[in-house]
Amino acid sequence: MTPLEADEFIRSHAPEDVQATVAWLQANGYSLSSQCGDNNFGARFVFVGAAEVHITVDRSQWFLDVACEPGLARGSTTFSSWPGAARPTARRFPPRVQRPSSASQGGKSPMV
Repeated sequence: MTPLEADEFIRSHAPEDVQATVAWLQANGYSLSSQCGDNNFGARFVFVGAAEVHITVDRSQWFLDVACEPGLARGSTTFSSWPGAARPTARRFPPRVQRPSSASQGGKSPMV
């Protein structure tokens, strides 16, 4: 995969937070130094600049590993790669339902 193909792969398959990270890396002097794999089941992209950044996709889950300097040990972060991840939690889930007082005082739970 050429750097142009890698860029197209990221634009067409990666979630928005991954795309934004890659755009930030490229805008801040990082370049793609290596790449392996070519699908959502497994691919890794290595960007090198002031630090070394590995972006990995494994079965459609995206991960970011960063070494403070190229060649050092890396730490890991998982991207929020599920639909709607960028929305605040309160908008995705209904408000918490108050339990009946009998259930909170050791009584039997009401039949549902």
